This record gives sequence, C-alpha cells and structure tokens, in this order.
Amino acid sequence: MCVEAHAHAHIGQQPLGSLDVSGNVYQCQNGVKPSITCTDSASEKPTCSCTCTNGIIFDQLLPATPLDGSSTAPDSCQAEKQEWLEREQQLSADLIQAKQELTREKELAAEMSEKQQQHLKREQELSTQLSTCNAKPSCNTKAFKYKGCYVDNVKRVLNAHYASNSAMTSLQCQIIFEKYSHFGLEYGNQCHCGNSLVGNPKKVGDGECSTA
Repeated sequence: MCVEAHAHAHIGQQPLGSLDVSGNVYQCQNGVKPSITCTDSASEKPTCSCTCTNGIIFDQLLPATPLDGSSTAPDSCQAEKQEWLEREQQLSADLIQAKQELTREKELAAEMSEKQQQHLKREQELSTQLSTCNAKPSCNTKAFKYKGCYVDNVKRVLNAHYASNSAMTSLQCQIIFEKYSHFGLEYGNQCHCGNSLVGNPKKVGDGECSTA
C-alpha cells in the first residue's frame, strides 16, 4: 500500500522518481520509491502515472502550462489557430469565387440556349417562306443566263414590254417578264423584255451598264 505526503520544497530539490506534477511525494510502505511515467499523446490528455511495487497506480493530469512557467504551448496553439483561420478565410474566398464562376457559366449557357432557340425559330420561318414561295408560280421561274451589257438608243433593244419601279431589282424584272426570252434593266429602275434583241445592238463592257 502507498501513502501520500506533501512536500513543501521546490520541485527541483526532490527526487524525480517520487514526485508528481503537483509537488506531492509518494512513498510505499516497503520503502521502495515509486516510478513516475509521463505520457503526452496527441490523441490523449497528457498524464503522469505513479506506480508502486504493490501495484497501486496514481494518475495525475498534466497542467496546460509547463512546470517551468513558460507559455510555449499556448503560443504554439495561437499560431496554429491563426494558421487555420487564414486557411478558412482562403477557402471561403475560393468558395465565393467558385460560386461566381458557376453563376457566370449558367448565364452563358442560358444565353447560348436563347440564341439557339432564336436560330431555330428563324430557320423554321425561312423554311416556311421557302415552301410558300415554291408553291407560287412566280418562284418557279425559268433559268435566265446573263448575256452582257448592250448599248441602245430611243429604239430599244428589248421593246416588247416595259415596267418601271424605283425599287426594281433583277429578280423582280425576271418574275414580271418570265414568259419572255430576254429581260434587262436600264438606269437601275426600268425593266424591259422581249423575245429577241432588236436592231443589232452593240455589246460593251459590263462597267458601262448602270446595272448588270
């Protein structure tokens, strides 16, 4: 059996084998001094264990501050705490940035989807217009071949019929006089047609014509 006696002297003056961290001296009745074993495991609380020869064990938790009065452990904890706070702030900033990028990607995907829908709608409209046009006789005009630029006078090269429109185009002229063999534009807004070229006209370069 072990008994406990209190020591009032400085810890450094007592035998290490018989002291616990509180300055208490343990003695065994058989006169054998007990042994002290201290453990400091990361997964357990640091303790000092005093074992007597008769098997009795005294356990004492180690204080947070070292016996020499230094504050190395608290300073170390504070440094680690600061490090973890900085890492937490960085992770928080990374998370915010990731959310912003995800939001932007969703916005771009929505824009692309909207444009795709617009393109599909326009394609359907053009397909409908083409089908409607193909159903009209005016769209099924015969193929004309460009023959060149000719110079005439008051006596027209094409004198069968004539039509004038400020917005006249080559296609409009072709549709209006599709039953004739020839059609031509003069001054960009006058459409002439006929089945033959009259008066043996003079052919000139395309640059001399107001419109081809």
